[in-house]
Amino acid sequence: MITPRFNVRQDHGHVYVTIHAAHVRAQTLEFDVDEYQFKFYASPYYLRLTFPGKVVEDDSSAASFDASEGQISVTLAKQTPGEVFENLDLLSSLLATKRERDLGMSNAADRQARPLIEDIAGDNSTTASLTSEDQLAILRDEEFDWEIPQTIADDGDSLSVLLLAMSSYGFNNQYSGFLAHAHDSGNDINAVPDPEHMTLEQRRANRIASEDAKFDESYYIDNYLNDEDISPLIHYKTRYFKILRCIQKAKPVAILPQNDHPEAAQPGDTAESWTDFTDIENDTMLNLPRKKHLVSDRQAIYLGLVDILFAYSLDHRINLGESNVESLWTTGAVSSTL
Repeated sequence: MITPRFNVRQDHGHVYVTIHAAHVRAQTLEFDVDEYQFKFYASPYYLRLTFPGKVVEDDSSAASFDASEGQISVTLAKQTPGEVFENLDLLSSLLATKRERDLGMSNAADRQARPLIEDIAGDNSTTASLTSEDQLAILRDEEFDWEIPQTIADDGDSLSVLLLAMSSYGFNNQYSGFLAHAHDSGNDINAVPDPEHMTLEQRRANRIASEDAKFDESYYIDNYLNDEDISPLIHYKTRYFKILRCIQKAKPVAILPQNDHPEAAQPGDTAESWTDFTDIENDTMLNLPRKKHLVSDRQAIYLGLVDILFAYSLDHRINLGESNVESLWTTGAVSSTL
């Protein structure tokens, strides 16, 4: 995770934090206020600030996001109005972990100068300096420090931030990190070698190159000349085809005819049964989470849906309506979205 650039100021009753986080989406912003600490997260950014006084969330607290500038403005109320928070201009001290503050290491130089191994009991001077039980507990429990060390980002990090932001994928391009070890786990669906470190354009170019390399003209020529296995699949009328025909002909209660294959039509199938939701389906939709998505590219999502439906339809046809153990692989391998 990357520590974003930020600055802090205050007045009589509030603390104002301005965070510069380029290429983030509004729906991924998360904030947390816990007495002395303020935390902000939006992939790939993470910021934890510890103030010298307590802050609270009340009616005067607020947050706003300027997407064009990549700037988040947060207003926090002081628990004690009028209290002056010292050293807000020392950004490194705001970023320090609890252990670093307790040991007096509030800047990067102090952290680097600290010895990796400390002899607590061997030197009287060292022992004498550790007069606080809290300091001894901190040193003994080093491995239980759950706070993430932070360093202030500089302008040189902008390229890596941009690359991380462009390496997202999935619905609305809001996921990353899920395919880091996909090939190590025997995943044969993802043809792109390293999606975590490739832009959208690079992934697409790599996928097309992989498809072109696997294309075999002789395979298709053979299917064209010896079509006894292919012809039944081409002329197969799916269950959905018959339902569509009933809807197009406006037959309100037409019973769909059955043919030799059980998947092609089911007893009781009507045009209404496939165009109107049942009470159970309505209840299911009412119980879905009421989540509002801020979609950045609606066209890409619609085209991705068509792509997935095409892959499903292909598997449905080549198996004459009956899914099998290869259906998940077929759908995933054919769909460029998946």
